[in-house]
Amino acid sequence: MSPFHILAVLTWLSMAVSADDPPPNCERSCGDVEIPYPFGLEPACALPGFNLTCNTTGHGKPYFNDVEVLGISLLEGQVRMRMDISNYCYNSSSGEMNGTSWELDLRDTSFRLSDSGNKFTAIGCETLAYLDVDGKLTTGCVATCQAEDLVTLTDGVCSGIGCCQTAIPKGLQYYAVLFDSGFNTTEIYNMSRCSYAALVEASSFNFSKNYSTSSSFTDHYGGQAPLLVDWAIGNETCKVAQEKTNYTCISKHSECVDSLNGPGYICNCSKGFHGNPYLKPNDPGSCQDIDECKEPNKYPCYGKCRNKHGGYNCTCPFGTRGNAYIGPCDKGLAIEWIKYKHRIKRQDLMQKRADGHDDVVKGTIGYLDPEYLVKFQLTDKSDVYSFGVVLLELLTRRTPLSKQKVSLASVFQEAMKEGMFLELIDTEILHENNVGLIGDLARLAYQCLAMTSESRPTMSRIAEELRRIEKQVQQHRGVLTSISSFSLSASSAADTSEHFTGETNGYDSLRRVAAMSIEFAR
Repeated sequence: MSPFHILAVLTWLSMAVSADDPPPNCERSCGDVEIPYPFGLEPACALPGFNLTCNTTGHGKPYFNDVEVLGISLLEGQVRMRMDISNYCYNSSSGEMNGTSWELDLRDTSFRLSDSGNKFTAIGCETLAYLDVDGKLTTGCVATCQAEDLVTLTDGVCSGIGCCQTAIPKGLQYYAVLFDSGFNTTEIYNMSRCSYAALVEASSFNFSKNYSTSSSFTDHYGGQAPLLVDWAIGNETCKVAQEKTNYTCISKHSECVDSLNGPGYICNCSKGFHGNPYLKPNDPGSCQDIDECKEPNKYPCYGKCRNKHGGYNCTCPFGTRGNAYIGPCDKGLAIEWIKYKHRIKRQDLMQKRADGHDDVVKGTIGYLDPEYLVKFQLTDKSDVYSFGVVLLELLTRRTPLSKQKVSLASVFQEAMKEGMFLELIDTEILHENNVGLIGDLARLAYQCLAMTSESRPTMSRIAEELRRIEKQVQQHRGVLTSISSFSLSASSAADTSEHFTGETNGYDSLRRVAAMSIEFAR
């Protein structure tokens, strides 16, 4: 065989391997960033279109073309990248406005700017920035502020005063930032010299009140803000791709998921498995069974856990069986288990006290300090215990003693130990955005219900904590009802208004709980 034919065969073999199975000696990291297949640092180690380069200078950084890559998620089908922040500033030497506007071009690639993970963000006191998509101004954001506004700016609040954020359309592969010259800082440069704008990963952005009057925004990100880019394999749906020979979800326990941001698909491991779904079944890095019993925090089981292929069995205390993807011991059943354990403890305590003092007592059952049963003495800390029960009534809308004579305080204490106290909270006040505040109130109640009086806080300390929580509730409610951003899209504004209206419901009820608690504490 001639050298030419040998070279041709080797080239063909290289292409055949790279099409569906990367070579075993591929480098899978660059600096601190993992590079999982279908991405790779050499053409033979990646699917076409997913080849990255590694700048080995210093700690090493991966790049897609000239854009730095911060991380890759196979599960979400996303890549975190860094993109330059555009600016529009007053030049004191020339007396004119100068700026630098950046663009990101991902056309003819497998990548699209994430509409769900990014926000177009503008910073400044006289700023109107546009998102230019293929020569069309699709989205705008305005941020303004006057001298008197600076004292009211709040960290974490981007509501149009000094800061603006708005959503972007689906399917974008190109964008550039433009500033409206009608909005400039020539007359306010002593207060705010520059305007800034960029497409920014929403979860990584937290407004600081000094962003609008200084270079802190761009300094914080080193001039380049993180953004999320969705990626997908090919331009066909799962149904079509599965019939093709180049279908990439080749791991034995893998599934195909249609892209939510344009054409194409990504692969995920099936439930109960983890790993890389793009690798062949015989590869140890492909989708492998998860031993859920070794990760109780992630896969809860309130009974006896047994791992099985693709899931796990959970034998519950009452003889029923839970399953990883049906219900790891029904939570309602777990609450009953807590009550059951309490009844056993209570019966044991009553037996031990059968030859005790004969004067379970002064006071209302359910509110009475349990320490009285030992010392037969009521103190100021007994009032603290009773207040803890009152606070529980407000949080749960339940009576201190059930029809079955089960103490609400005892059930709550067991639930706190099991990390399940949210199951007891009244649904009217429970909301995903106020879980932290509810946790504060629950912890306060838990402290008040301590079995020994020495471990309970004083009433003055309780009142102080409640005032702090009430203030926090009011602040959070104010944030939620403020305007979040200016958008040229009327439909987007309507959606935002509806979103915030719904979010205030839990805070109204929680504010009433805090206020009523303060009255009781007095």
